[in-house]
Amino acid sequence: ELGGAGGGSGPTGAAIESAVLAAVPGAVVTSRARTAEKNAAVGGVANSFHLTDQARDFAPPEGMSIAQLASSLRQSLPGGYQIISAGQGCMA
Repeated sequence: ELGGAGGGSGPTGAAIESAVLAAVPGAVVTSRARTAEKNAAVGGVANSFHLTDQARDFAPPEGMSIAQLASSLRQSLPGGYQIISAGQGCMA
């Protein structure tokens, strides 16, 4: 997962998506903005950045592991991004 750092004043979901897809061509967006109901259904935390459209979930491109995707994003994106590697992908 990739999300804005801090109290809701981070980058927009669209900016995150653009930055990740430029940094890692072939990455696949698996989740964008969510309603509270959708967030609960997928096990999201109550204060998820997805609720304010400040997060995106990604799956790595074929041939790249989740750990490699997370590492690549940490190296490629500025410090205003929070990267969480979990489950089947990464959240930014």
